[in-house]
This record gives sequence, structure tokens and C-alpha cells, in this order.
Amino acid sequence: MNRVTDSSIFIALTARVRDFTLRRIRRQNAFSLVSALLSAVLVLTFIVDLTVGHPHIERGPTAFWLLCFVILMLIPLHSGRHYPRWAGLIAVGFFAVWSGYFITRTFHAHIELNALFQLPMVALYVGWFYREWIARAALGFNLLTILLGLLFRIEQPTHVFSSPIAVGYAFFIAIFCLEAGSYLRRRALRRASFDPLTRVLNRRGFGVFGARAVAEAHRLEEPLTLAIVDFDDFKGVNDAGGHAAGDEALRITANAWVRGLGPDDLVARIGGDEFALLIHSDRKCAKAQLAEIAAEAPYSWSWGLSQLRSGDTLDDLMVRADVRMYDAKGRGEG
Repeated sequence: MNRVTDSSIFIALTARVRDFTLRRIRRQNAFSLVSALLSAVLVLTFIVDLTVGHPHIERGPTAFWLLCFVILMLIPLHSGRHYPRWAGLIAVGFFAVWSGYFITRTFHAHIELNALFQLPMVALYVGWFYREWIARAALGFNLLTILLGLLFRIEQPTHVFSSPIAVGYAFFIAIFCLEAGSYLRRRALRRASFDPLTRVLNRRGFGVFGARAVAEAHRLEEPLTLAIVDFDDFKGVNDAGGHAAGDEALRITANAWVRGLGPDDLVARIGGDEFALLIHSDRKCAKAQLAEIAAEAPYSWSWGLSQLRSGDTLDDLMVRADVRMYDAKGRGEG
């Protein structure tokens, strides 16, 4: 009877632990998980240090740093997808201070290597999740603390290797990891911002780059016109040649707009056969450009134009242009 009871308690406890773990995992995103793993690597290192030990180990300070990094690991796991980017930068700053402290006060190679090993991880982390200038500034701060640590050592230890050479290797590896992380970030953003069929911006990408273009036009007081474009008879194209013909029509038309507009103008597919064009000119010039492209195109479409006004946002432009596009379709005008 006792065995059955103990087994039931164990099964119930296991189920609760499993449910709790699954709920926590579902709350995470890539940023929170990687942020936690960044600290978890050092948590594991300190646990090994305390368990295995090595000459001259200071167990009190090691236990203190272990507790610090356990807290840094648990914060993103608890916050999940709500873990803010600024908190990640604070954690990176803590890593920098910790590295500089250990480089300054180290009396043997083991601790110095622990401080250097985290540098490539930090570089990959900031390169992956932050804009390039932020990532480079964060890594630069880490590198600076290590250099200052070398310059202001309390006591010069005797190592079996050259500290400057070891630090130099760590710097080169960190720079490589930073650039690799930045490349992965740019690639992911590109995939998330571009339409795979037409190779122009998608709605998400247009929201990001279009908002930047609107802000820049306001700042420089330059003209900017938005065109919402829609095929006149896209259903007929699909009915006549199938979906392959429709896809080809979208590709041909998108390429015509990209070639016909300026290098700074934006072309985006924001719906099935609906596109948005952000043109760096006034409404009259934009209309003339669209008419010129339309005259050489094998397909017909209708558009509505909206010129940027003082205080306009991208959404304001889209609402006005969308209304005018449907008015043009109703009148049968391009």
C-alpha cells in the first residue's frame, strides 16, 4: 500500500514539474533563452571550479560570483518574451566588469582563461540581437575593461603562457564572432522583411523602412509621395494561366517598378496583388513616373497617390492613398 502511495506521489510530482517546465518554455523566445544560456555557461564553470577545485581557488568569492550569475540566468527565464533588450545590455556590462576584475586580480592562468572564454560568447550575443553600432559599442566596452585589467594588475602572475598573446587571440575570436552574429541578424531581418516571390519588401519590411523614410523626409523637409497600387484584373490573369501566370505577373510588375523608380524609392508587396510605392518626389512627378512605367507594362493597374504633409505618419499616407486608389478603380482610371 505504501509503495502504491509513494508511486502516486512521485507520478503527481513529476507531472507538476513537467507542466511547470513546459509553461516556462512556452513563455520564452530566442532572446530570453540565449540570454539565460550566456550566464548558464559561467554558472556551470563555477560549479565545476567548486566541485573539482584547482590550486589557489578562493571558494568564497567563487561562490559569490556563482550566485550573481545564477540570478542573471534566472531573470530572463522568469521574464520570458518580456525580457527587455536594455536588460541584456546591462548583463553584458556586468560581464565586462567581472572580466576586468578577474584580469586585474588574477594570480593564476585558470581564472584568467575563464574571464577570456566569455568574450566570444558576448560578441556573438550582441552581434545577433543588437544593431551593429550598439553591438560594437558593447563589445568595445568589454575589450576596454580587459585591457584596463592588464594595465592595472595588482600583481604580475607567472603563467605558462603569455597573457598579451592570449588576450590578443581572444580579441580576434571575439571580433569574428561579432561579425558572424551581425551577419545572422541581417540575414534574419532580410528574410523577415522581404517577399520571397517578388523580392521586394513585404508589409512588415515596408512598415520599418517606410517609417524611416517618412521621418527622414520630415527632418529634411523633402517631398515624399506614397502610391497604393492594385491590379485591375488579377483574377482574370489567374483564370487564364493559373497561379503560375499570376505569380509571373507579380514578379514582372514588381521588377518594372524597381527599375523605373529611383534607387532610394521603396517598393513593397502589402497584399495579394496590392503594392505600395514610396517615391521621393512630389505628387505630380510621382504620377508622371507611374504613368511612364504603366505605358510599357504588359499588365494594367490602378493607383492612388498621397503626398506627405506636416505631421503625417506612414499610416496617414496609406489611408489617404488607399481611398484614392479605390476611387480610381471605380472610375476605371490608372
